[in-house]
Amino acid sequence: MHTEGNIVRMEGIESYREQISEIAFQCPYQGGQGVFRARFFLSLFNDSIEYDDASVCLAQGILKVSHSVNNIAPRLLIKPNPANNETEVFLTSIDYDQYQLKIISQDGRIVSELNLRHSLSGNKISTSFLMPGVYYLEATTDGKSVCRGKLVIVR
Repeated sequence: MHTEGNIVRMEGIESYREQISEIAFQCPYQGGQGVFRARFFLSLFNDSIEYDDASVCLAQGILKVSHSVNNIAPRLLIKPNPANNETEVFLTSIDYDQYQLKIISQDGRIVSELNLRHSLSGNKISTSFLMPGVYYLEATTDGKSVCRGKLVIVR
């Protein structure tokens, strides 16, 4: 590889591809900036490579934990959406064991209120009683709105 100014020439870099690949697949918390540089050079050959840093670092005994988890806003994930007779609701980044979920029609009527337990696998909800259309979901804890989402029912 030769550089002229900011231009990188590929001459000779092919012979180092295996070593570059070994560096690129390291845990970046261990390998530092060299890992990201190797990933750049490897992307010149194949730009569709995905790196699973969490798993690689964990396998090497490195666990990166955020110190400010409370700054992450909760999100309501709904799938499938659009739904037919059933959907699954996931509430992310919440510190409570239970939450209430309101299903609200487009005209603002509360169609249903459910008490749910926070679960990493989500909560299945029957939507067979809902007419086709758009509904708003609102998750609340201690009477305060945590987040909202939109659900579309099709049949």
